[in-house]
Amino acid sequence: MTISNTYVYNDFRDAVIKDALILVGAASNEEVIQASDLQVVSRFLNRLLKYWATRGLHLWRREEAYLIPQKGQYKYTLGSGTDVAVSSYVDTTISADEALGQTVLSVTATTGFVNGYTILIQLSTNYLQSTTIVSFTATTVTVAVALTASALTGAVIYVYNTANIITRPLKLLSMRRRISGDDLIDVPMTQLTYDSYFNLPFKNGNSSFPTQWMLQSNRDNADLYLWQSPDDVSIVFPFTYEITLADISAANQTADCPQEWLMALVYQLAVSIALIYGKAALLPILKPMADEYFNECLDWDAECVSVAIEPGNWQQSQH
Repeated sequence: MTISNTYVYNDFRDAVIKDALILVGAASNEEVIQASDLQVVSRFLNRLLKYWATRGLHLWRREEAYLIPQKGQYKYTLGSGTDVAVSSYVDTTISADEALGQTVLSVTATTGFVNGYTILIQLSTNYLQSTTIVSFTATTVTVAVALTASALTGAVIYVYNTANIITRPLKLLSMRRRISGDDLIDVPMTQLTYDSYFNLPFKNGNSSFPTQWMLQSNRDNADLYLWQSPDDVSIVFPFTYEITLADISAANQTADCPQEWLMALVYQLAVSIALIYGKAALLPILKPMADEYFNECLDWDAECVSVAIEPGNWQQSQH
């Protein structure tokens, strides 16, 4: 027996569209799909993928990101580039005291630095100053904007590519706080509901260790709230979030889903377009198959872990 030893099969956009049209009897395998049909069904395909993102497809839409805080700021807008929530960054420290007005800074290391990347510098006021990297050596970095206050030895520096700023998160699944450095010591934070957060006092009271968070999703972005506002900018906040599925905007693109979901995608697309092609009579056949494929994929989209359950007061005697 011979197998291919390849595992990369996928379908481009137009293949998904053509197969969905074949399923509803609106096309045959031999014909070329008209541009007008491609446009219509492509719209339904993108709408379907956006709808799928609401169904809790957790495993393959989870991403990790990091909120880099600003002193005294408790509200952060994610997905618009206004605040710094990035998929990756590097950090280092100032290795010698630097005076106001300096543009050449002494640093502990420049690993991961790239000219043009954004650099955040912890000032003696404990605020982060944002500028860009002009050039660097192994122990120095030249920045585009001079320091607006002094920076002390040991002050933290963050560097990131603006391309790594995350898009709008659909949901935050968990959040931690982490002291900058190599130890990766994370402490879980507590999620609050909308009402619970806004009922809290002293939202703008500074704390070195914010302990709670709340996410409010909006149309184009999401607002992340911390309680209380952070005072120590050497602490970052890693979080796990769900992102929406990517658009399919060209014929040579594939759907933003695993290969295992292709059958569900084709059949659900066929169900979505059956009415506009006058094929409602096929829905009693197509929809159960589409639902079965989709639900089996949802069942597969789960972590294989054990769950332990115990009574809350198992040692308390009963009367």
